[in-house]
Amino acid sequence: MDTFMYLMDTYGLVTLFFAVLGSCMGLPSPSTPALLVVGSYMAIGNMSPWLVLPVALAGAVTGDQIGYWIGYWGGHKVEARLRQRESRAKKVDRVKAFMLRYGGPGVFFTRWLLSPLGPTSNFLYGASEMRWARYTFWGVLGEMIWVLMYSSIGYLFGENLDNIIALASRIGWSMTGAALGLIALYILFLRWRKRQGQGVDP
Repeated sequence: MDTFMYLMDTYGLVTLFFAVLGSCMGLPSPSTPALLVVGSYMAIGNMSPWLVLPVALAGAVTGDQIGYWIGYWGGHKVEARLRQRESRAKKVDRVKAFMLRYGGPGVFFTRWLLSPLGPTSNFLYGASEMRWARYTFWGVLGEMIWVLMYSSIGYLFGENLDNIIALASRIGWSMTGAALGLIALYILFLRWRKRQGQGVDP
């Protein structure tokens, strides 16, 4: 974590972009901590949301697209490689069942609510030859929720990041993020409404 913080402090948005991109490709990259950290930086004015959010979204969408096209061109070879390990084979079966049941909305939910399935689903959606425009539409929509959710958690709960990371390590980022992210977005919405009611420009 110390090395990651050094990279964040030294290279900033570049570190954020590649951390998110790597994670969406299935690499062991600390994308969620990166979003939490930049959220806390936004809260204290060290980073602008007008730069952070587009960069994070660009990294996520780029990672998704790389996974999709590898699956599209690699097809069954990609799936066969994913099935070489039993744990991955079970995940492949879960994702395929989810894909068949939910289609496009399945892409959306695997971006944020079921994010551990996201990288595997990128390859499989490509291998299934889902239309690129449909995949991209739902993927971008879902990644927007994911980026906003975790950066909002960092923005509102930055002083407790260590506790949040410890909690997530026990029950999983997906459950922790979904709960805290929805709370964070709701708090931001209430603040926005309050400012609107007071006649203050957002």
